Amino acid sequence: MVAARVPLHLLLRSANLVWCSFHADGPLNSRNGRRVAAGVATLDVLQAVLLRSGVFDSRNGRLLRAALDAAEVAAFVLIYPESGKDGGMAAALIPAAGVTVERTYASGPLSAAGSLAAPTAAALLCRRLTKRPTSIAEAFTYPALLLGTSWVLRTIEQASRRLLERREEQRRQSVRDGNFFLGWRQFLQDGGGLALDEIQKQFVELMKHPSTAGARSRSELLNAQRLKQDISVAQFLSPSFDLRRAAPSLLAVALQQYQLRCNNDSNALEDMIYLQDGIPAFDASTAQGGILLDEDQVSALWDDMDAIGVAGETSIEVLEHYQRPAGWDVRLRVISGLEGGNRTENDINLLAIRSPWQLELVTGGLLLQGIWVLSVSSPAHARVPLRVTLPIAGVNVLAAAVAEMIVRRRPEINRANLAVLCLPASWLVALAGTRTMRRKTYNPGGTPMYPGMHVLAGNGYLLSSNLVRMSPRGRILLGVGIAGQVAASWFSNRRRSGDGAAFIVESIWSALSLSGIPMLARGIGRMADRVNAEQQAATAAAAAAAYERGWSASFEKVGAANHSARILLNEVMSAAGNPLPLNAGPHLLEQVSPAVVLEKNEYVRAILANALAKRPSIGAARGNESLQLRHVPAPGWPVANRGWR
Repeated sequence: MVAARVPLHLLLRSANLVWCSFHADGPLNSRNGRRVAAGVATLDVLQAVLLRSGVFDSRNGRLLRAALDAAEVAAFVLIYPESGKDGGMAAALIPAAGVTVERTYASGPLSAAGSLAAPTAAALLCRRLTKRPTSIAEAFTYPALLLGTSWVLRTIEQASRRLLERREEQRRQSVRDGNFFLGWRQFLQDGGGLALDEIQKQFVELMKHPSTAGARSRSELLNAQRLKQDISVAQFLSPSFDLRRAAPSLLAVALQQYQLRCNNDSNALEDMIYLQDGIPAFDASTAQGGILLDEDQVSALWDDMDAIGVAGETSIEVLEHYQRPAGWDVRLRVISGLEGGNRTENDINLLAIRSPWQLELVTGGLLLQGIWVLSVSSPAHARVPLRVTLPIAGVNVLAAAVAEMIVRRRPEINRANLAVLCLPASWLVALAGTRTMRRKTYNPGGTPMYPGMHVLAGNGYLLSSNLVRMSPRGRILLGVGIAGQVAASWFSNRRRSGDGAAFIVESIWSALSLSGIPMLARGIGRMADRVNAEQQAATAAAAAAAYERGWSASFEKVGAANHSARILLNEVMSAAGNPLPLNAGPHLLEQVSPAVVLEKNEYVRAILANALAKRPSIGAARGNESLQLRHVPAPGWPVANRGWR
């Protein structure tokens, strides 16, 4: 919205000047009015310059902008054509439409209402001063319509974004579980497994002592075995976690998960997979290994590697990787059987097939069109009877329901094409609305009105905002539908002298409306791309953080187990002078060797100290806090375990 506001401002103001200067009921459709139009155009250009420079972004700037809009509206109302034809409050407030939409998106409905208050008050006051008929209801009708339209558009965007964030959070949870588990196992490969072997030997030695320390050594030995067998990690994971289920993951972690899954299922050594050391794709801390794959890509990677029959020492090269709003397109080369004579090379393409998030205005736009159709029944407009417009609004509601049903039943369909469902109601307004409008009561000058063109201009945001994403067939259907609506509006009208000029002006206004909204659509598209990129970055950061935390949690658990062995050794040495119980069996008569336990304990400390040099550092961060281990005490001593959060 911020990027598109300057061209939108210029387009809306220029369209407004065309309509006001040449339409039969335009406020500036007079000699003096066109002179004023030149000054107003200069003021619009000045506002565009100030808008681009950011002067209007501050609180004082917004007040200045409201004052300039109020002055422009007052000039419109005070300079009316000599014929007495009157466009009402609608003609006066058209310039404020862009400001209302912008403020609604940028700051919310209250800020938009504040930006519209000064122009509305100026229009009402000037109309009363010039003794032009203006009801209080008319003073609220068009501001309410502008605010309501802007609020609905913003609500659709906010609700759609929250739905995206909720879906991404669900994906992020599976990312956390899988990467935490693989980070946990990675520490065991980096020295944790060897350390656990030595820790178990310490507890076996300490179990020989006939004391409570010996009894506690048995339970500590069981805990160490649970660490070795990946049982203890379950307390950190969600109950639904399944190592065999494909979930969003980093490329390196997905490959490690595949290796673990295949080797657990293999009964022969020649069928096992060994990931070659030093390959960037196997290291989550590298740019290649840190590529985030969605669940479909992980599943496709595993299926392709099964089809290839990967076995033995394996290497993978990332040939190409390209980031899209929905994820990464990746092309890999899998080289297996490096040490044997069965070397094979195969390429795998992993395309990001998950649809990126887009702001869909189809369903909400069709509902808004129903409200816009009712506006032609207003006393300030063509006064089309409600018995005509209410059923047409019902057609819009039905079209919105049909669009939503199609989207739910066929998610793969191009939703932008469904925007053409607004055309039936527009045709009905052009045909029935034009023939039934109470033209004589419209205004004293009897200005010709074209309800079909009015509805077409209002539907511009729905039609043109989806035009970029429409298929060629959808664009052709849209063009034919708009041409049919224009023709129906012209041939259904009871043409009189001067109607042709008014029709041309309204056609120009509708065309400018249809051509201007794509600027807003492109701004919304850039916003959607930014939101998708932010969510992708947050998911990748969650994956990196989970991998680091898994490694750290495993390190802390092993360090705590070694520390427990050291404490038990101290208790055994303190109780060395106590006599043995009378019922002591032969196994209790074995002597504990403190020197052996102490030597292994120090050895484990050295292993852990060396493992710290291999700890992952993927570079993820939460806020300003690094996710790496900040402080590690003497090797082998526990680090405070805060658990998996």
